[in-house]
Amino acid sequence: MPPNPKVPRGATLFEVAPSGKLSRAGVDLPGTRASAYDLSPERLRNAADLLSAAAGCPPLAWHLHQLYNKAREAHAAELARLLAADSAPRRRRTLAARLHLLAPEPGDGLAGWLESLSRRELRSVVKSAHAWLEEEPA
Repeated sequence: MPPNPKVPRGATLFEVAPSGKLSRAGVDLPGTRASAYDLSPERLRNAADLLSAAAGCPPLAWHLHQLYNKAREAHAAELARLLAADSAPRRRRTLAARLHLLAPEPGDGLAGWLESLSRRELRSVVKSAHAWLEEEPA
């Protein structure tokens, strides 16, 4: 880019993309979170992989915490519904036991939750992490 006489020497130039996103002129930003955090989705296959990656990538940890909170809230809501209807005693016991194991704070319960998931449930969490990594960084 040729020098602009109206811009003081040493000034940092920024560009506004058509989307309205502001970026530093001449700097290519990563297109995905995977690129931004240097984290390959293919490395995330199981609970241990997710926990290891989250330990080094707080934004991924926050994403997993959101999934944890949604699961905890879903268990609590289903248990409340079954208790109110006084139905499905076996399912109520299962939900109550599972909810008891889920700490109120995701940071305290994430590892146990991931390790306790069924294969189908864990696949869903892994897919969510993959999708999150393929999104454009915020």
